[in-house]
Amino acid sequence: SNGVTAYITERQRSIATMRSLGATSARLFTHFLAQILVLSALAIVMGLVIGGLSTLIVLPVLGHLLALDLKPGLQAPPLLTAAGFGVLIGFSFAFLPLMRAQTLRPASLFRAAGSGHAEGGLRWRQLLRPSALLPLAASVLALGGLAALTTREPILVGWYAAGIFGAFVLLRLAA
Repeated sequence: SNGVTAYITERQRSIATMRSLGATSARLFTHFLAQILVLSALAIVMGLVIGGLSTLIVLPVLGHLLALDLKPGLQAPPLLTAAGFGVLIGFSFAFLPLMRAQTLRPASLFRAAGSGHAEGGLRWRQLLRPSALLPLAASVLALGGLAALTTREPILVGWYAAGIFGAFVLLRLAA
């Protein structure tokens, strides 16, 4: 989320120009979501390649050190699971900063272009709109579902999710 916020902040001048030329909020959202998803896809591919290569290199060395017969190999299910988590996390963490970018006015963006801080943000009412709540809830539920399927421990995933939610509430109250 902070990475996407920084990415959007760096492009405030472009956003202001696009908004003043008549770009709609939906157009901006789609434009920057496409950019972020392409970057996410590149990161996912790099992670899969590095993970696959490290498995092929590390398993024989580790097997030799532990006197175990660890055969190197690539398996599709773990790689597909990792890619699924990457896509869901990429979308989940990009969604709110992109929603926030939709609410910014061109005048405030031009004023803030040099400082890096623009006015605006999402209010709770905006977050509770179906256009904001449904995609975010779907991605969070998909993440939880994938975690539950992967671990085969839905109760553990549920408690972990409850802990994350509790920490989020406490941090929001402290802010």
